[in-house]
Order: sequence, then C-alpha cells, then structure tokens
Amino acid sequence: MHRRTVLAGALASLAAPAAAAPLFDGKLAQNRFAGFFRPASGVEPPGDVALLDRAGRRRWDELTGKSRLVTLWAEWCAPCLAEARDFAHLQRRYGGERFEVLAILTSSFRKLDLPQAQAALTKVKAGNLPLWIEPDGGDRLYRSLAHWDRVGKPVLPCTLLVDARGEVRARMFGAPSRTPPVRLKPGEKASAKALSDLQKKALESGQVTTAWAWPEADAFVRALATGAWS
Repeated sequence: MHRRTVLAGALASLAAPAAAAPLFDGKLAQNRFAGFFRPASGVEPPGDVALLDRAGRRRWDELTGKSRLVTLWAEWCAPCLAEARDFAHLQRRYGGERFEVLAILTSSFRKLDLPQAQAALTKVKAGNLPLWIEPDGGDRLYRSLAHWDRVGKPVLPCTLLVDARGEVRARMFGAPSRTPPVRLKPGEKASAKALSDLQKKALESGQVTTAWAWPEADAFVRALATGAWS
C-alpha cells in the first residue's frame, strides 16, 4: 500500500495559479479559479478498475454525457471531507443534465463499503453527492489519477475535470481552507492528537470552508453547468 498523503493549505496547487488559456476560453479564461487547474495530459484511469454505486458495478467509461467535477476522497483525508460539504452545495445548486459533482472513494484505510462511505459524507452534510467507491480499500484511482509529479507521489485531495466524453482534462490538488483558531483548554498541551481532535470537531460543526466556497468557484461551476466548457 502506498503511503497516503494529504495536501492542504499553502502547499496546495491553489497557491500559484497557472495560465488558464490552454484549457479554457471565453468567460472561463478570465476566471481566477479556472487557473488553478493543471492540464491532465496522459492521465488515464485503469480501464478495468472495479467501482460500485447504489446500482451495482460501474465502469469509468460510463462517465459520459455530461461534464463532471470528480472529487477523489478518503475518510483519512480531513481536507477531502471539508471540501465535500462545499461540493455538496455546488451539486445542489448546479447538478443536472449537463453537469454533476461526483465523489469517488479511493484508498480507504478502513475499507469502507458503500453504506459506510455514504454515512461519512452524510456526517459532514455532503450526503447528496453522487457516490462511487473502489471496494475493499482499492487504491488504483488514487495511484493513477492522484499521482502528482511535483511531489512524486499520489496526494489527496485531488479534483478531476472530466469532459462529456469521459476524458480527464485537468486536475487540481489540495484544499486550502479557512479554519477557526484552535483554542486549547487551560493546561492542555498542544499535542498532535489534541489539535487533530479539535480540528475534526470544527470540521463536523461546519466551521471549515474551502476554496470551493469562494465566489470565483461558484462562477466557475456555474459556467461548467451551463455549457461554457465541455
């Protein structure tokens, strides 16, 4: 099993936008958020990767007919869960016949099954997201689609921009977030576990928002949903 890597905050690719011209034109070319996506030339999922949703077995080549944002996530990736809430809002607002936000569980340390994965999303108020999983802790999508050459290994969060033909056209790594200050109790030491527990509570209470809650992100997704890119 590959070591699992979480990318967030200032280390994320959002820290240094790239030129959007090769990927987008028109209004999207002027959208600052669009520039956070990197071209995904040569990035392809394994053709025979096992996937499941509520209807049963699924294949990657079924992802056609509409543009999609595909968020690769895992239960051990706190930033993934933070941005899931924001993705859920965008799906409620813009999901439809031409566009969808799809969450795919990959590299699950606890080997979550579909009901468990659904419960994890529901807990962070993202239960409305369409959900697929790699069963039994499969990590083939993690290793193939979330591998970032800049750091030499797979990282999460990883968001894919998939066109109506099912081709991965661009990727974005990381989930910069706005998190309230961590306040320790009197006499409590700032241990990694104490900080982790407090940050988890902040996440579950809805105090954490990510870049996907920015107005530029909303405008970006609105453009995708209305056919400005395909």
